[in-house]
Amino acid sequence: MIAARRREREYFANTPEYKHLAHRMGSEHLAKMLSKHLETPIATDAGGKLYAIMEIVVYLMEHIKNILMACVLGVHGLLKDLVHKAVNETLELRQYPGLRAEVTNAACDSLRE
Repeated sequence: MIAARRREREYFANTPEYKHLAHRMGSEHLAKMLSKHLETPIATDAGGKLYAIMEIVVYLMEHIKNILMACVLGVHGLLKDLVHKAVNETLELRQYPGLRAEVTNAACDSLRE
């Protein structure tokens, strides 16, 4: 690569048609010019892309949070139903309605926490 660039510089420096433009010719000059012209738009747009990515992440986090909350509430409802069903179907607790109410309340309280 270094040898190719050296030959390129020699060509432009020694060719009469390009001799007066030799300092503005070749891949090195092109790379410098592209870097100079693209540096500002890329630097400016990088912040915009970062902000857009952050917005997408925040949106996805909210969406996932809502889905998880719905799952938690669904499981909580199922567990409460299971507690009520288990308490109502336990023969020993049918004999003692006060104890059945206390067990139900204790189980539901523990589910809230």
